[in-house]
Amino acid sequence: MFKPDAARFLALIFVIALLLGRGLLALLLGLVLLAVVVARQWSQVALRRFTYTRTFTPARGFVGDEVELCLQLRNAKLLGVPGLRVQDTIPTRLGIHGAKLVPSTQTGSQLLERRTSLRAYEAVSWRLAVQCRERGYFVVGPVRIEATDPWGLHPTETELPGRTALVVYPKLLPLEELQLDPRHPLGDLRAQRRLLTDPSRTVGIRDYQRGDPFKAIHWGATARRGQMQTRVYEPTTSLEVAIALDLDTFEQYWEGIQPELVERMISVAATVATAASNTRRSFGLYANAVAADSDQFVRLAPSRNPAQLPLVLETLAKLVPYSIAPMPQLLRRLGPMLPWGTTVLVISAVPSLAMQQTLLRLAERGRHVLWLFCGSEQSPRVPGVEVRRVSPDASWSEPGVSRLQATRDHARHVRQVQ
Repeated sequence: MFKPDAARFLALIFVIALLLGRGLLALLLGLVLLAVVVARQWSQVALRRFTYTRTFTPARGFVGDEVELCLQLRNAKLLGVPGLRVQDTIPTRLGIHGAKLVPSTQTGSQLLERRTSLRAYEAVSWRLAVQCRERGYFVVGPVRIEATDPWGLHPTETELPGRTALVVYPKLLPLEELQLDPRHPLGDLRAQRRLLTDPSRTVGIRDYQRGDPFKAIHWGATARRGQMQTRVYEPTTSLEVAIALDLDTFEQYWEGIQPELVERMISVAATVATAASNTRRSFGLYANAVAADSDQFVRLAPSRNPAQLPLVLETLAKLVPYSIAPMPQLLRRLGPMLPWGTTVLVISAVPSLAMQQTLLRLAERGRHVLWLFCGSEQSPRVPGVEVRRVSPDASWSEPGVSRLQATRDHARHVRQVQ
């Protein structure tokens, strides 16, 4: 960078050369001073009418997927930019192929660096392959751009605050690994008494009887038999499924957390939610944790809306990997709000006495309780509660981390999101 003191010194020499009649020296100094003035003015307008955009295609994916990151620079003015250096902030947990990455002063981040030049009204773009290595809510940005004049005398830089998010959904597991039947992944929900029927599960047909609802008529069978036929639905006690995700990995709060086990249980919740959506059931999600962009407990009421599954998967992707309250306490508050006959599907790894008593109370009050136990201990036995053990994972035996460290990581991530 050409410093102002140097410019003033050259101006002084230029004046002295004129006074002494040194024409050639004065000419050379005048050309240098003119270049300095032009460079300064060039730098002041170099980044005007200049845009930088980034786009993930698609903006959501599952663990193991590869998405495309498109970066574009556009110069929308007559004056060109001879030299540009772009440094975009990228989370280290994202894998970028074919790009120059330099260290960043921000923990958990790295800088994606590019150099180029732009002529008048020109645009340039780069397309990079991004590997979704792990679940999460990843924010790219801000970007710092440095522009120079043709002589490189007066570089100027600016920081654009815009950010772009990439949501990586949890890994989906095979239903067999969760000890669930692919045909009826949420268990046998048939009732001994015909209190309610499930219109999505037809078990046969019969002759039409007076009082049968019009929507239950089987028109195909009616045409074949020549007389009115009515569908027979399978009785059920559950119209809704409440997925309760417990992120505690130790019974005592001070013992810390096991990150691998937490990620495992989040994947189990994503798998169960997908199965519930595929069987056209109304389902919701409750967790004793918060999302990365929120300070409230996760509470998504059951719904059969087609947008429910993407909403649940995105919430699980953003989930902070540690609990902030005991799950039995949340279930006691949630129980009275659930309709009679609701299936409460609990995903937990801690067979505490408080959890067993809470699930027993839910079962006694007319809820169908299914416990997917993910812990390494022996599976608990609770009267009236169906307990299924999820296949263990070898990485669970690795040492856990303290909740203090996890809290610091979350606070740092929230600052990056904001």
